[in-house]
Amino acid sequence: MKTISETELIKLWVDGNISEYACFDVRSEKEAEQGALPYFVNTPILRNSQRAQVGCCYKRNGREDAIALGYRLTTDYRDELLDRWATLLGHSPCGQSLVHCWRGGLRSKIASEWICAAGGDAAVVSGGYKAVRRVLRRELESTKPMLVLSGLSGTAKTELLQRFSAHSIDLEALARHRGSAFGLRLGDKQPRQQNFEHSLALDMAKRRGLTLLFEDESKLIGQCFLGSCLYAQMTSAPHVVLESPFCERVSHIVTEYVHEPLDKGFAVERVRAHLRQGLDRLQRSLGNLLHGKLVELLLAIKVSDFSRTEAHAPWVASLLESYYDKAYQYSFARRNKKVVFRGNLKACQEFLTHRLGLPASSARDEAGI
Repeated sequence: MKTISETELIKLWVDGNISEYACFDVRSEKEAEQGALPYFVNTPILRNSQRAQVGCCYKRNGREDAIALGYRLTTDYRDELLDRWATLLGHSPCGQSLVHCWRGGLRSKIASEWICAAGGDAAVVSGGYKAVRRVLRRELESTKPMLVLSGLSGTAKTELLQRFSAHSIDLEALARHRGSAFGLRLGDKQPRQQNFEHSLALDMAKRRGLTLLFEDESKLIGQCFLGSCLYAQMTSAPHVVLESPFCERVSHIVTEYVHEPLDKGFAVERVRAHLRQGLDRLQRSLGNLLHGKLVELLLAIKVSDFSRTEAHAPWVASLLESYYDKAYQYSFARRNKKVVFRGNLKACQEFLTHRLGLPASSARDEAGI
């Protein structure tokens, strides 16, 4: 039986070669729902109920009987699985497959035997999902040089972050959430915690040896949790504070939270309801009086005016001044962050270019400016 170690598998991800392979996750559907590895397609050897049967058999009768039962249970749909694997293998540029189960045991062994018997090529991930996840978690917990980009809401931190893509990791993109009460984009869904961690760890592994650039975040980005080790490193890292005029911040927020979903085809009332839900999440923090005022301003915007920045400016400006700016300043002071530079977009870009040791033209080239 051919095997590939967890570190060899991670190297395929880091080097960008994983897409050359057909990757099969043969765990049950329930296991895969809790967490999965990028590029691996869930094709269960044992479905949820069957896995439970084998587990009970193992407890009652021991390993040999459990193995025999596992083989019997898979007989009925072996051909169906082989057809699916063959189809996916047919789209693999290198004509090879990688297989993993929970620990790299019986289920992976059965799958690789079947694939090879049918004329395919399969390698089992030794240690399975559990071993790969252990290595990825170590990546998250390792100490790395980093800079953190801070700034009030609406200062376009994400846009600046993206200009340094070789060094930066966009936590909000990985979490599919912008980290506020309004952060979940319409029609989107956050990843499972384990999947968020896997994507983050692989992004970090791809940038080993570099100073990492993160946007300042709280421990929770929506429902995705930053590990304690990474969060502590981000808190103590040098901070670069991006500053922007208040009117530009208001305009940027309207663009991001109103124009963007409208441009994607969401109806005005759907966008309005989504914004209302964000305000309702903040009701306790805002207080009933301010919450009611902001809701009233939002609901008063006519459909014909809904795409106009000026129509949203009153409630957005009030929300920034009365809540988000105060919350940011309190949190920033409480965590006693080390600020090494502050300035506008151009100044921060120049500082980061120099601090990261990049050619003066590199960030401009990435930004297309």
